[in-house]
Amino acid sequence: MIQENEEILNSCKEADPKKTLLQIISQFVETFKASINGMADIGELCGGARIQEIFHEKYGKTLSAQNALDGLKEGDILAAICNANGVNPGLFIHEVKITK
Repeated sequence: MIQENEEILNSCKEADPKKTLLQIISQFVETFKASINGMADIGELCGGARIQEIFHEKYGKTLSAQNALDGLKEGDILAAICNANGVNPGLFIHEVKITK
């Protein structure tokens, strides 16, 4: 990669600066798109492939290991449901009287 950059730098001295700048930007965009699409040959996952691995492998396992109802009592859940109904009767939730 260093050699490629040196070649580009040497070509800047000889060519039109605007054309050279456009070529550098175009090459950067193509390399960036390839890395996002997982087509870059860098020996490891990067870009979109890395994001997918993190999301499916690490985030999914961590999320599955969590217990959403941990620390909640049944009475607290029922009270939240009743409070959400307000003065209107619940449409889909079976109403159970809560005794305290």
